[in-house]
Amino acid sequence: MSFVNLQLNELIEHIASFVMSYKIKYMDESDLSGLVEEYLDDAYMLFSGYGINDSDPRCWQKTKTKLFRIFSEEGICTTMKT
Repeated sequence: MSFVNLQLNELIEHIASFVMSYKIKYMDESDLSGLVEEYLDDAYMLFSGYGINDSDPRCWQKTKTKLFRIFSEEGICTTMKT
């Protein structure tokens, strides 16, 4: 496994750990955490193997688009939960 793959796996594990903490703190936000988990799964499938099949980039792109659309919604950065 290359150094880049190791860094990617470390990043995915870090994000997954953050999502687990987020799920515990904000139980009512399961849609967001589920989508992040789906994105991480798709990213892992796309970048962790030795080869890429035709469906992996499409799945990753579709999930990425849905996830980043959530983050670009109006007010997402100004609303703070207490």
